[in-house]
Amino acid sequence: MMATSTARNQAPSDTSYDRNTELKAFDDTKAGVKGLVDAGLTKIPQIFIQKPYIQLGDYSKCSIPVIDLEGVNKDATKRREIIREIIEACEKWGFFQVVNHGIPVTVLDEMIDGICRFHEQDTEEKKKLYTRDFNKRVLYLSNFRLYSSPAADWKDTLFCVMAPHTPDRDELPAVCRLVASKFFRRISGLMFPPKRGALIVNIGDLLQLITNDRLKSVHHRVVARNVGPRISVASFFRQQIRKGSSLSGYGPIKELI
Repeated sequence: MMATSTARNQAPSDTSYDRNTELKAFDDTKAGVKGLVDAGLTKIPQIFIQKPYIQLGDYSKCSIPVIDLEGVNKDATKRREIIREIIEACEKWGFFQVVNHGIPVTVLDEMIDGICRFHEQDTEEKKKLYTRDFNKRVLYLSNFRLYSSPAADWKDTLFCVMAPHTPDRDELPAVCRLVASKFFRRISGLMFPPKRGALIVNIGDLLQLITNDRLKSVHHRVVARNVGPRISVASFFRQQIRKGSSLSGYGPIKELI
């Protein structure tokens, strides 16, 4: 099911509407968006209604760069060429795909299937992991910024912090434990719905900041499928934030000012 910004999906103005009460009621179910679908929802709740946005153009014929990593660690000349291609993609697009990255397509497919199995579990089983305590290394929830964003996103998330140390085996959901461990071992070695077998990379705000805007952190949207679920697995490489620790300040690298 997909929420759109057409007028027919816009809830009528109601001065008695209490958004916070509806948000809390949704959160307290611990069943997420899938719980709404499983309950036979026929109308998108008001908390999910997005404001109309400007359609910037038709990008259906555009394709982001595909970078082949074959030989990146074997030949110095090839490595320099690949680095040049990555920098150009980051400067012009902020997005690119990589192939020949060393992760078998079977592992990628197994990971997608494992995440699907997790979300298809009985709600009572998933509730055991539902929390907004972000000090936990493994958690399940719907919407990270549920109470602060203008509109809730139509998605549920299984979130695992896999570095610098992987969670204990029993912390990961049994239904996808083995494949998750295998996948993250593979993805961490790379360390930097698309072309089958490729990985999509996008630049975050930190890289744009430290390169003094040379590399681009781009705003992007994900289009929900009109039939069936859309499942993705994202890996974030970021500063490790521990409870009680102070945050470091960041700025542009001095050579790029």
